[in-house]
Amino acid sequence: MLQEPYLVSILIPVFRVENYIERCGRSLFNQTYHNLEYIFVDDCSPDNSIKLLKKIILDYPERNGQIKILRHERNRGLAAARNTAVAAARGEFVVHVDSDDWMEPQAIEWLVQKQVMTNADIVTGNSWRHFSDHIETVNVNEFDTKEDEILAYIKPTLQHVIWSRLIRRSLYTEHGIKALEGTNIGEDWQVVPQLVYYAHSSICLHQRIYHYDCTNEQSYMNEESVDKQRIRHLQDFQSLYQLYQFLYDKGHRYVDLAEHYLDRYAFQLLYDAVLSCNLKLYQDTKKVYRDIPQKHHFKIVPNTRFNRYVAYSYYLALAYLKFNELKAKFAK
Repeated sequence: MLQEPYLVSILIPVFRVENYIERCGRSLFNQTYHNLEYIFVDDCSPDNSIKLLKKIILDYPERNGQIKILRHERNRGLAAARNTAVAAARGEFVVHVDSDDWMEPQAIEWLVQKQVMTNADIVTGNSWRHFSDHIETVNVNEFDTKEDEILAYIKPTLQHVIWSRLIRRSLYTEHGIKALEGTNIGEDWQVVPQLVYYAHSSICLHQRIYHYDCTNEQSYMNEESVDKQRIRHLQDFQSLYQLYQFLYDKGHRYVDLAEHYLDRYAFQLLYDAVLSCNLKLYQDTKKVYRDIPQKHHFKIVPNTRFNRYVAYSYYLALAYLKFNELKAKFAK
């Protein structure tokens, strides 16, 4: 690339990735685009991730002055780490990279070339998803209008991910866009539609630039236990609610679609909470759901035509949860 028109900040949260940080770091330090700033945010990682990162940096003395390693005083989660990185960035554009993933060597160069050609505020490239036994390709969808793009990002799919994008930093700073601290899953669901809403243009890069690793057992996204899946669903639900609050006065099509998926998440979470007698999950879900100013809330009623036993179990468990709620209330 003959010209490197502006500084790009690469933002990387670090937590429990000692088996992946070398691959990630080397892919970023070997970028063919050189006008870069690297901001690693150590979210109190309990393993050797940062020690290994510092060792890798020694192999790239030409990058040394471009690298910052910030540390949280306590573990604050993925959303907070992303917020910290954005706040510290100086580049005209930013790129988010998860520290168990990696990028193609020409990724930033290709993104910048496309941005310069189109003057877009957001450029999104294609990617791969790596599983233990196979690899999938992920292609960016092209949209006719901004409304179509936002509607697509409201849906619970991978389309709203934050990585594989070159994003104008002023979209964050001028509109106060941040992820809700405490959400480790789906935090980009809150943020990407807001960025697109304020962007003058969002375009696609057809080159494949990003490798998304789905094998990291330490990742929240890879947890298979029932409890972890419930936590994941609850955090997705909370992220969608944050997005819903932003979209509430932006158009009925956004609101109607967001309410549809909020209903689906709430139904699943409340139903699981009742049948598992999980009082905390029941209360956390109700706390979010009762604040949604919908015209019609659904009522969860088991389908007795198919399983009368499930219906009886549901109502007994619901009575048990309500009893414990009252018990806790009067105990105070």
